[in-house]
Amino acid sequence: MRGFAWKFGDHIHADQACLFHKNKHIPLDDREALAGVCMAGCDPDFPKKAGNGDFIVAGRNFGWGQLHSHFYTSIKALGIGAIIVESINDRSHREAINTGIRIILCSSTEAIQTGEPLEIDMERGTILRCRTGKVIPAGTGAPVIEEIISKGGVDPYLRARLKEETTR
Repeated sequence: MRGFAWKFGDHIHADQACLFHKNKHIPLDDREALAGVCMAGCDPDFPKKAGNGDFIVAGRNFGWGQLHSHFYTSIKALGIGAIIVESINDRSHREAINTGIRIILCSSTEAIQTGEPLEIDMERGTILRCRTGKVIPAGTGAPVIEEIISKGGVDPYLRARLKEETTR
């Protein structure tokens, strides 16, 4: 995966990041509206700047707080390729996977800068900083998690599995 880094700090609150209190009326199937609020609570211009396949990069405790589906659905709607973090709570990590968003854990995101091109190799578990050639070790996902992500989230994954089971 290749894309540009968009760096945020530690302790990104899920509902504050997508301005849930102002945007809870947006239906979860309104991808355009959700894309327009993605991370807008952290950077109001983020939805206009980020491109399809780019990466959100954050530090510790990503996605904490009261978690509503708007947060990860807005990230997916914008076309973010993955979220690179130092830590994320289990509930938020599970919601990201359910939505079809890849979470990449690494020991430090400190050196990564906004606008920096990155290349992620999921098989090797590495993040290449393309400008410097430096490689950051990262975790790899379990095969079932990678399959859920590749299907677009837990619902499409389960529909595909059910279809496989019924056609046997």
